[in-house]
Amino acid sequence: MNLGMLLERAGRSFPERPAVVHGASVWVRYGDLAARAGALAAAFRDRFGLVPGDRVGLFMTNCPNFVEVFQATLHGGQVALPINNKLHEKELAYILGDAGAALLVVALVVAVATTRADDTEKVPSAAGSSPSAAAPASPSTSSGSTAPGSATPTTAPAPETTVAGPDDQLPPALEPVRLDAQRPVGDGTLVSLPAIEAVQGSGEGPGNVAGPALRVTVRIANDGDREISLGGVSVNLFYGPDATPASPLDDSSSRSFFGRLAPGEEVDGIYVFNVPAGAREAVTIDVGYRPGAPRVVFAGRAA
Repeated sequence: MNLGMLLERAGRSFPERPAVVHGASVWVRYGDLAARAGALAAAFRDRFGLVPGDRVGLFMTNCPNFVEVFQATLHGGQVALPINNKLHEKELAYILGDAGAALLVVALVVAVATTRADDTEKVPSAAGSSPSAAAPASPSTSSGSTAPGSATPTTAPAPETTVAGPDDQLPPALEPVRLDAQRPVGDGTLVSLPAIEAVQGSGEGPGNVAGPALRVTVRIANDGDREISLGGVSVNLFYGPDATPASPLDDSSSRSFFGRLAPGEEVDGIYVFNVPAGAREAVTIDVGYRPGAPRVVFAGRAA
């Protein structure tokens, strides 16, 4: 199960609810947070070549931006590596090397100082910035030192992140197709649902509640000429006239997608969701086969 799908589900189910509150202000709402995490995940993939399973170091202050970057790593199937931002650069280098981190995300608050030289007042520009990426082989730190005789530094709060990549919106959904249809998505990927079964779901682990469930088999076929990464696949299910989000179960029969799919091959993933027996007349299943791509939507009456 990709934990990033939990935020994506929240972004679709209640986009206007506050997700992160900073002080007395709402910093971001669920819909925007899900969109920004998806856009940042796409930037990690397209601009830095990250693939599912890569380690991403988070050398950040205690700020709301951390939530966004952390969720982006989940969305893209990477492994987040939070690091105490007060560590010395040699300690940082050791941690990054030991973990084999592929990318370091830095967000530091840099001091703003007023200094005097030759009786002329100079005010350096604020250096606080959005999270930035740096190669882990040569980590660097920033500090707010001041010149002799300078005024006491004042700390500028880190501003809101500007996400590189697509516009801040959830990936679009393709036109819904029937539950038994096969959906080509334009890049050689084919998505279908070979089986939807009514089962008694088993509850394994915290937050799981055994009960009536639907077991959905999702098939992804690679009809193109390049490998497909499967680490970022997410599957959501909604039921009833109000499109109620179904809770996923860590059932013993579940099997998430992982790894890569070679051209000409296909693979199945199995997902189990709590769905009341009397609420299956209208079921929607949406599949995100890679971060940032249009979502494949299936709709109809389930078993």
